[in-house]
Amino acid sequence: METPPDSPLLPLALLGRDRHISLAEELLRLTGVAVEHHRYGVLSLAFSNEEEAKLQTLVEAQKNLGLRAEMVSGSSLVRIEPAADPRAKSAALFPDDHRVDNRRLLEGLKALALSRGVEIREYTALRGVETSGGRVAAVLTDTERIATPTLINALGAWARQLSGDPGAPPVHPVKGHMMSLVDGPALRHVVYGNHGYIVPRVDGRLIVGSTMEEVGFDTRVTAEGVARLIEIATGIAPAAKKATIAETWTGLRPATPDGLPVIGKGALEGLVVAGGLFRNGILLGPLVGEIAAGIALGETPTHDLKPFDPARFVGSRDTRTELSR
Repeated sequence: METPPDSPLLPLALLGRDRHISLAEELLRLTGVAVEHHRYGVLSLAFSNEEEAKLQTLVEAQKNLGLRAEMVSGSSLVRIEPAADPRAKSAALFPDDHRVDNRRLLEGLKALALSRGVEIREYTALRGVETSGGRVAAVLTDTERIATPTLINALGAWARQLSGDPGAPPVHPVKGHMMSLVDGPALRHVVYGNHGYIVPRVDGRLIVGSTMEEVGFDTRVTAEGVARLIEIATGIAPAAKKATIAETWTGLRPATPDGLPVIGKGALEGLVVAGGLFRNGILLGPLVGEIAAGIALGETPTHDLKPFDPARFVGSRDTRTELSR
């Protein structure tokens, strides 16, 4: 529901969403990890005539594409999501948007990788790539040289810092504060509103996010950031003001100048880029990972990756557009 209907990102986002359906089943069968994949849908609240008009336009555009979306009146909103702020004029319901527990997803993927013989070196910084004749020859960490003919740059917000890559994508970090609430109101849907969102978990936690801060690689949790999260939470579900703050944290989203991912062959032979997923890392991550692995193995992608070609930034100035909700 966050992706504009005319964006080249939408078809990829829909494929990413569908991949999660089978992935959740695969991870449960192969690892025993339940990622809590739920299909209760997403509600986006409107508190003004302007917000209502924007949601109406979005709903109509998505319906024209054959996607399920509908407007919900204020009186109906009270019935389907009683904890939502009753001051909302209306809402848009996107019933086919899903959710997973991102931490459990990563836990399952890690367990599966280890069971397949993958070596994971945590807390090992990748500093650069060594080349020979215009192709990847090795990667360099703080302590060693690892010979390899193939490398996937999936460094997230740090993708641009791969020394030795002449075409490193112009990715920069956008900080986001998050928090977890317990003993708060019960919500069924993921609910957007007040320029943020609340994601309910099956154990009763409410995940609240998120700020958008252009502050470089600063990962501190600040009072200002937490105050904004409280404002978001209580603006969506007023009863959240009595909830307990269980956890706060920050993350760095990898943003690109045009807001689109970078997926495809890099400037060096043997280098593949998979990044710039910005606010869609969990949605797109599994699918993009499989696409990148296929490219690294010499397969021809079945998806249209032209809008995401890393070469679109080569030789251009890094003019950062302001990325906002």
